Amino acid sequence: KGFTLALHELEAYDKEIEDIYQWHPFTGFIFQPNSVFQGGHPNQEQPGVNFVDEHGFLAPNPTLVYQKPANEIRIATIGGSTTANIGLSFAENWPGYLGSLVQNALPDQKIRVINAGIPGFNTAQSIGNLALRVMPFQPDIVIIYHAYNDLKAIQKNVTFKPDYSHIHTQPYGFHNKPNFVIRWLDHSMFYVRLRQQYREYNQEMQKLADLKNERLGKSHRLNHIPQAARDTFEQHLHILVSIARAQGGIVFFCDSQ
Repeated sequence: KGFTLALHELEAYDKEIEDIYQWHPFTGFIFQPNSVFQGGHPNQEQPGVNFVDEHGFLAPNPTLVYQKPANEIRIATIGGSTTANIGLSFAENWPGYLGSLVQNALPDQKIRVINAGIPGFNTAQSIGNLALRVMPFQPDIVIIYHAYNDLKAIQKNVTFKPDYSHIHTQPYGFHNKPNFVIRWLDHSMFYVRLRQQYREYNQEMQKLADLKNERLGKSHRLNHIPQAARDTFEQHLHILVSIARAQGGIVFFCDSQ
């Protein structure tokens, strides 16, 4: 009470996080339908206010229906946090801004953007997201913006699996909650901020250690992408394209690099 924490300072088991996300049987999790939450980054002057419609999509209004009106063009955006952009309001993030540009170019049409991006999603999750959650709304255009999160599936000394089950080893929504003392300390601003500073310090120390190891030729950084991971990523993209084109949709790719 009395102070605000940034989302990156919270733990997965915190109520504030559980209020934002809801378990989903096929994609793992989605945004909590019919909710409003604040995003943003440290030192951001004006945090974004995010509205989630009844279907769990980021939207400026809750009026999305399955039956598409005759004069409406629907653009669906698929991806992770760089598509969801919860640090900005809908109108300020790139899917929303794109919708405004297209609406200005086609004033006689109704342009609706379905922002189906969810932080952390990789292409495996987006396959279920697009097929089961987005396509029922008959999008005319699908924009796929992926790459970075799939790199997390490549881990040293861990056997790569095309379904990414080697990195998703627990049911979604499952978190080991700490003991009572730690949960009690989570209510202390001093403790939470100290914890965050300690984590940031460790990250900086890890960066310095990585630089030192690189100079000594002992880097643990990923220096190549295994062929199995390349093939899987390409296959997942082909599947996403096939799903989008099944109803005659047009597909665009964004380069996240």
